[in-house]
Amino acid sequence: MATGRSIGHDVNAPVAANEKVNAPEPEHANANANAPGNAPGNVHVNAHAHVPVPVQFPGNGCLRRGVAGRMRFLGRLNRLALGAVAVLWLAGCASGRSKLEFVGPDDLMDRGLKAYRERDWDEAIRAFQRFTLEYPGNARLQEARYRLADSYFGKKEYVTAASEFGLLAQDFPAGPYADDARFKVCEAYYKLSPRPELDQEYTRAAIEHCESMLAYYPTSEFAPRARELLAELNGKLARKVLLGGEFYYKRKAYDSAIIYYDDVLARYPNTESAPKALLRLVQIYGQLGYEEEEAAARERLLREYPGTAEARLVQQQAPATESG
Repeated sequence: MATGRSIGHDVNAPVAANEKVNAPEPEHANANANAPGNAPGNVHVNAHAHVPVPVQFPGNGCLRRGVAGRMRFLGRLNRLALGAVAVLWLAGCASGRSKLEFVGPDDLMDRGLKAYRERDWDEAIRAFQRFTLEYPGNARLQEARYRLADSYFGKKEYVTAASEFGLLAQDFPAGPYADDARFKVCEAYYKLSPRPELDQEYTRAAIEHCESMLAYYPTSEFAPRARELLAELNGKLARKVLLGGEFYYKRKAYDSAIIYYDDVLARYPNTESAPKALLRLVQIYGQLGYEEEEAAARERLLREYPGTAEARLVQQQAPATESG
């Protein structure tokens, strides 16, 4: 077909580097027209010429379509696989659901109490927790919340138990479980209280809540036990301060030791550590030659703690001191 160009062009004629054989760009055609050895308007292109430039082979489009098809197929396959995994996972969750599913409030409470009596704390927690969430207006809500907190207590999760008891007492201060809950907060922190050498944050928290319980409910059935816990907890704090004094006393740092012993007497006079602190003061003042301070400490020890081992020891040492 005649297109204004001769088909019989010499194979050695220069070809533009980016020229496509079948569809040359206009600027490429003009470049060929001005190339040396070619007269304008007489450009010859050989469709069979082999040039060292990249060309698009007829199979490239098919190849791209084949790859794209395979990718779409793999994508669909992956989605199907993920869907199957999701179905299996949901089936597993459904099969592993608690047996408490679709249980009414009375049956749910009964199952929780059964687990509670059997000390199956995990099952009891599940039952009572579900009861509080699904039946917040039920008449037995306070009981369920108390049993839930006590189940955490039985499981020795004392921090969680204290939190649950505290919320119950706060939400229902005049309820039937109010004084019980406040006492259990005190008892939970008492369980967390460590030995005297360690940090006493939980001990102080227990003291605070025991005192609060006694202030709100002084005639409660739990009041006597709360006072016993208070005495023990304060004794632990006193023991910690006394140990600080002992640390300095053993190193003959008497001025620092005196500070600690005086602190025991000022803050914890009703504990077992108080006569021990007074005895140390008698000994320190005697070693320092502070006769007036020594005599005052001895007299106080004999007057306020007459039946203690420390008082008897001072009585035995007094004659020797006076004779000396």
